Amino acid sequence: MKTTAYIATSIDNYIADAKHGVDFLSTTNPDITEQPSDPDIYGFHKFINSIDALVMGRKTLDVITPLIDQWPYGEKPVIILTSHSDYEIAPKLPKTVETLCGLEPNQIIDTLAQRGFHHLYIDGGITISRFLQANLLSEIIITRIPIILGSGIPLFSSLSQHYSLTHKHTESFNTGITQSTYQINTCTL
Repeated sequence: MKTTAYIATSIDNYIADAKHGVDFLSTTNPDITEQPSDPDIYGFHKFINSIDALVMGRKTLDVITPLIDQWPYGEKPVIILTSHSDYEIAPKLPKTVETLCGLEPNQIIDTLAQRGFHHLYIDGGITISRFLQANLLSEIIITRIPIILGSGIPLFSSLSQHYSLTHKHTESFNTGITQSTYQINTCTL
């Protein structure tokens, strides 16, 4: 099973500000007068088309739900991880959103493999860290927004190991945004 984290951070590696806000993700460089004409210049839609399902932490869903005008994941199944068996999915979300409660990453992989999924998009800081620590993350695509937050929610929570990565490629855009893809090799103590 291939698992890919696709996430945006500030230059100082925060995925949200101290109040869990993600307004900085839409920050544009004021020195750039011409915005990209290609709506998928950063490759998100192409990436979504390459996956079978998305696995997202509940906190991430709770943060993004109020911000969503149009559901960005199309008809892909979106599996929300929660430790609350009574968690209710917001009525405005599509029927493709479901929950899995109380499972470890290896159990999640097994459950979704049995459903025929081969490529999962892993999203949310805690969820990404859990899959990384379980050695179940294949690659990570990090989009860096040209802003320094100074504090906030870090991309990785406390990790007890080091991880060896192989840099696959980096793209830079005239907006100041860079996007790097890394293959996760192994964990080392």
